[in-house]
Amino acid sequence: MARTQDPARIHGNLCRIISLMSPCFWKIALVSLVLPVAVLQGQTVGTMNELVENVRTNEELYANLEVRLRSTYQLGKPDHPGINYNKSGNRSARFVYQDGMIYFRNDEEMKDLKGIPERSDVLEGFDGKTTRLLEQNVIANIHEGKVEHPSLFRPHCLILQGAGVRFPLATLLRGGKDLRAHPPYNSATTLIRLEGDEIVDGLRCYKLRLSHHLDSWKSGAEDVRYLWLARERNYLPVRTEFFANPVRAGFQPGEVGTSTDFREISPGVWFPFHSTLIVYNGMSLAAGQPLVAASTTEFTIDQANLDPHYDVSLFQDVPFPDGVTVYVVKDDKVVQKYIQGGKRISAAKLAETKSSNLAWFIAVPVVVAILIGTVSFVIVRRRRRVHAGLAA
Repeated sequence: MARTQDPARIHGNLCRIISLMSPCFWKIALVSLVLPVAVLQGQTVGTMNELVENVRTNEELYANLEVRLRSTYQLGKPDHPGINYNKSGNRSARFVYQDGMIYFRNDEEMKDLKGIPERSDVLEGFDGKTTRLLEQNVIANIHEGKVEHPSLFRPHCLILQGAGVRFPLATLLRGGKDLRAHPPYNSATTLIRLEGDEIVDGLRCYKLRLSHHLDSWKSGAEDVRYLWLARERNYLPVRTEFFANPVRAGFQPGEVGTSTDFREISPGVWFPFHSTLIVYNGMSLAAGQPLVAASTTEFTIDQANLDPHYDVSLFQDVPFPDGVTVYVVKDDKVVQKYIQGGKRISAAKLAETKSSNLAWFIAVPVVVAILIGTVSFVIVRRRRRVHAGLAA
């Protein structure tokens, strides 16, 4: 039969043992407890740095890339549907990155709540020296140097569009001043922490936690995003979950992004051919109700290869239709403006026109004020004469 120890007796023995221990023992015990934590923190920082460097290295594998992408958008149950909401949409895009040059074409049609369609077209080419951009077949820009359109494709950032990540993923994970240079992170403090390994859809992943605290927020509340990077898939994200004020939302995600159908497009280089981004109804989240989709966007890749070979003319062929307003930009300043097929206006003429417009802008109110003052003076003077005559 098992022998049962008296709890009171055990407690007394422990107290006597502890009382015999010297202060030196407690110092050693404290160091033994703290030291592993310090070492672990050092390893975590080192591992995070290695992770960032690995992400950066793998992003460079896609420097030369051609992608044809289709996406569909469907409105679900938004919080407060307004007249500016889109009910559905279809997009077709082509991206070519070759030796630092860029070709981007985007054709998109959105339908509002009444089903009225609205098109959005973008054509951009950068030949290594000059960027030519045409939007809506109405406005055209010629920039000296490289200008990247916000809608350009990055394999590591496809399901991070809701996070406003329009720059390399390594920059996001590195944080600090490099991240602060990019909106919307230029007005917030973002902390990134490596939480460990997890299996997602059969893939070994690094799990990261990104906390986001706006500088304007006086409270300690923060938004949190979790990100899973597949170790055997070039550190591409396979899942992301966003929590806007997690405590208030009952720790339910306000956004979930997933990437699947990974294919090896070159030895050791993988690509996700299907991705989904779902934004959930915020009111349902706040009320602790089941998740209800506010909108769903699905991405399908029709082509992805790492070996594009095109003549430089592809990256220069951005034709401007007659009647389009063209702005020539140098050093972030408009140096020339003209109507395609019409008269060109130089930078000096632009400045002269602006000065003339400014002069008229200032002169017209002054003249009006003088006229009003003169009329008022005449009226008052006549009234005084009338009153003076009556008094006599």
